[in-house]
Amino acid sequence: MQSCPQSLIPEGVMKLEAPGMPPLRVPLREPKGQKEIMEVKVWSFTGQGVDMGEEAADWFSEYLCRAVRLVRFTGTRPTDPSYAEGCRTAFSDGFPMLLTSEESLGDLNARLDPKVPMSRFRPNIVLSGCGKWGEDRLQTLDVDTQQVTRTYSTERPPQPPAPAPPLPLRILQGILRVALAVLRATPLVFLPVGLGSQQLSQAGIVTLLLVKPCSRCKMTTTNQETGEVGNEPLSTLVKFRSGARLGWKPDKWSQEVFFGW
Repeated sequence: MQSCPQSLIPEGVMKLEAPGMPPLRVPLREPKGQKEIMEVKVWSFTGQGVDMGEEAADWFSEYLCRAVRLVRFTGTRPTDPSYAEGCRTAFSDGFPMLLTSEESLGDLNARLDPKVPMSRFRPNIVLSGCGKWGEDRLQTLDVDTQQVTRTYSTERPPQPPAPAPPLPLRILQGILRVALAVLRATPLVFLPVGLGSQQLSQAGIVTLLLVKPCSRCKMTTTNQETGEVGNEPLSTLVKFRSGARLGWKPDKWSQEVFFGW
């Protein structure tokens, strides 16, 4: 299943495609008029979502072979103030975006047989040219939404930074275009929700703050194409990407395994 760069068309519609299914066009804006509000639970979080209608529900239900509904986030969900005080996210697990690099995946795959695709890690943004594990050294990433091939970065100290100060909250249509433009290695489903925790530092520039490395769970061991569950890539990552191996603090990270920010 994928949402292609061509999907953000002028009328504000997201186009979803899946094998054997006709394209589904979902409005990016919240439906007008009377709305059906549903309770939604994602892991330990419980919030509310706006139902996106029967057409979307039928499409996803047919493809997934089970009755499901597509909902749009509504309300407010703050991020963990230990890392990003004053910011917010939606249905995503922890933070609005996940960033990785092609070189880091290449270094991991050099240790694996068989190799794994980037889709195992489900990033929103994939960098190229920063070197293997170069994302560990980045503290901010500035993206020029008018010229998406240009990026600027600020390197972080060896240890993860102290909790960041509050950032202004903005829902930026431009960041959706950027995320789609820089995504290189994996299909991605974009849910029709607003994105927070970005700062518009100057005209056309979106600043992303990398506040926390992403600890990985057993979900990365599932082959999305076959449904088969194994031990990789976690068995290999733990040998060189655990908090203990990296010397990262706090101590609770020592047994966790990291890939991406």
